[in-house]
Amino acid sequence: MNRKIIVVGGSGLVGSKLISVLLKNDENATVVALLRHKIELKHPNLKQEIIDFNHLENHADVFQGCHAVYCSLGTTLKNAGSRGQFYKIDYQLVAEIAKLSKQSAVKQFVYVSSMGANSNSSIYYSRVKGKVEEYLKRLNFERLIIVRPSILFGDRKEVRVKETIGIAVAKALHYLMLGPLKKYRGISANTVAKAMYNASIRNGNRLLTIESDMIEEMGT
Repeated sequence: MNRKIIVVGGSGLVGSKLISVLLKNDENATVVALLRHKIELKHPNLKQEIIDFNHLENHADVFQGCHAVYCSLGTTLKNAGSRGQFYKIDYQLVAEIAKLSKQSAVKQFVYVSSMGANSNSSIYYSRVKGKVEEYLKRLNFERLIIVRPSILFGDRKEVRVKETIGIAVAKALHYLMLGPLKKYRGISANTVAKAMYNASIRNGNRLLTIESDMIEEMGT
């Protein structure tokens, strides 16, 4: 019987790459993408589930029999429109997905956080990411993998002017960032997706936090 794997955030930059990586490398898995809208990708091992993220409790049955959940759900303060809406997406929705996963005996949870995530950070974005990480740890999954990428390279559907400028600068400085600065290098979404998959299939500690420089090494 094929293993069941869930991807949340499959229409996003990392999530879309992750679905492709899983379908390519794990032929014995059925990949279930939880989405607001259908995506164009078609594959015999891909199942698209359109759900109402405002009422996740109505979709608890989707998590039954699932081996692993990969969560790359997230937004930016600008796209969210307010701190409250950002908190709803990046904390409350992720926490609810994790809770439903735990209640359904999901063994492995893989979460895309962010470099600098810290519940005590003075930066709101980083503080929320840190609080999410702390919540996930309290759930005591059999295995929890947290990845903390730096600025992400990749083709986005929407244009973010400030982020586009930041990416251009990051690319220009990429090979100048050595030693302790290496973890601040920009990283491709595809590399992050590969690192998530590679980490999830290897034996390791119950809790694994992968900083951006290690993501680059694991995603090759």
